[in-house]
Amino acid sequence: MILLGKSAILPRQRYAFLLAAMSAPAVSVASGLSWPWVMAVMLLAAALLTGLAVAQSRSPWVLPLAVKRVWGKRFGSAVLLLQLLFFTVLLWQLALGADAAFPDRDTVPFVPLTLLAVCAWAAWQGRAACVRAVGVLFFFLAALYLTVFLFALPEMKPARLLEWDMTPELLPLGVVLLVPFCGLYLQQPGEERGKFPVGWLTAFVLLPAAAAAVCTAVPGSDGRFYEMAKSVKVLSFAQRMEPLVSCATAVGWFAAMSLVAVSAGELARALGVPSRWGSLLACLAAGGGVLWSARISAALLLPAGTVFCVVLPLITQGIAARKKLKKREK
Repeated sequence: MILLGKSAILPRQRYAFLLAAMSAPAVSVASGLSWPWVMAVMLLAAALLTGLAVAQSRSPWVLPLAVKRVWGKRFGSAVLLLQLLFFTVLLWQLALGADAAFPDRDTVPFVPLTLLAVCAWAAWQGRAACVRAVGVLFFFLAALYLTVFLFALPEMKPARLLEWDMTPELLPLGVVLLVPFCGLYLQQPGEERGKFPVGWLTAFVLLPAAAAAVCTAVPGSDGRFYEMAKSVKVLSFAQRMEPLVSCATAVGWFAAMSLVAVSAGELARALGVPSRWGSLLACLAAGGGVLWSARISAALLLPAGTVFCVVLPLITQGIAARKKLKKREK
């Protein structure tokens, strides 16, 4: 039975939330990479997300509860605590990465702390309110990115698309792609789970790939989406589009941080702590990390994130689905 009321969120609202959350980090990182590699990585990530969605649809429990049911109360609680710690570290690193929205200025710690404060306030309003609000922001972000891409088309040199690096550094892209996997922890019992729609997956794959391709084809971009916007002309005359890009990416980074913060709150809820306080404490801890200004290597974040955001959920939901099947057979 689907929950009715203000606390329930619909699948399409979750998908809009996930797209908004992955937009700015993925575009910022993918802009400096070769578009064929970005396309390949995005297709792999889409396949993993689809597999996890299928496993989740067959599980009798939502993911936070499934961790405790499958792994036992004591060990499962330890796993949830480790996941919560990782989400806090990821939130800290995303906050530091938000300065990419204003590359011409040194914005640390002002912009990261400001976005964290807004993120904490949004998460305090509750999971459903945050998901719906950021889901609405997705349409704003889609319009902004579409505007930039359309006006960049006349400046593109298609021949440049054939020039691409055979051995790019893909680890940062892998780290930012952990963000949408955090959305697996958003569901609550009784909510409609649904399947990933084709349109969502298409946008998920094409947005970073398009950013990488446009930045490659537009001369003078230097592998940065922000710099590419400086070369774009609007209606045949020079026009500064950098404020538009900074606005879009700042909102996107806020969406990414909100997703991780709200997901951390859901993990805290499974541990017996109110979700609002869990999100708030995660934001406060991330703020302390921002003041420290330490950046963790992607070579360390990606393996840990793969375990907590991909491997563990897949195994947990697979075991839960098998238990459900055995129970039906009996």
